[in-house]
Amino acid sequence: MINQSARVQKMFGSIATRYDIANHVLSCGLDIYWRRRAAKGVRQVALANAMNLSFGDNSFDCVTIAFGLRNFEDWAAGLAEMSRVLKTNGRLLVLEFSLPATPILRAVYRFYLHRCLPLLGSFLTGKKTAYDYLGDSIEEFPSGDAMSQLIARNGFTRPTFRPLTGGIVTIYTATKQ
Repeated sequence: MINQSARVQKMFGSIATRYDIANHVLSCGLDIYWRRRAAKGVRQVALANAMNLSFGDNSFDCVTIAFGLRNFEDWAAGLAEMSRVLKTNGRLLVLEFSLPATPILRAVYRFYLHRCLPLLGSFLTGKKTAYDYLGDSIEEFPSGDAMSQLIARNGFTRPTFRPLTGGIVTIYTATKQ
């Protein structure tokens, strides 16, 4: 049986050629704002497998991940691995989809996630299942206080979160102990 990581990698590979344009259209361009907001001040970027980072302990002042943590098979293990490569007092920054706290906005967003997004995604990329997965993964992922608690249990202190765009995305920050 194919594992979660391989399944997600294959799914994203199948939409890769249309991924950026689909993100821009499906988010009405807000994805650009969200990434810029999260990456403000980041000077150097390294790409790696977040579940098995190929860097030594205490290597970085900051670790960031955007729209990826919810795709991990084990969120706690991924956070622990990020903590491992951070220096003491290093910063974690996570930009991730979330569910709005306001009931009416949450209901509208869920309708969009499960009814509109898969149809639009299918039209743009030809892969409806990738966008069914997106809605499901957002629903299953902890947000707000629950995510902050998960971060705190995995090597970090002072977790904070800031919802953006009505809470459909959230920036989480924390410091390594």
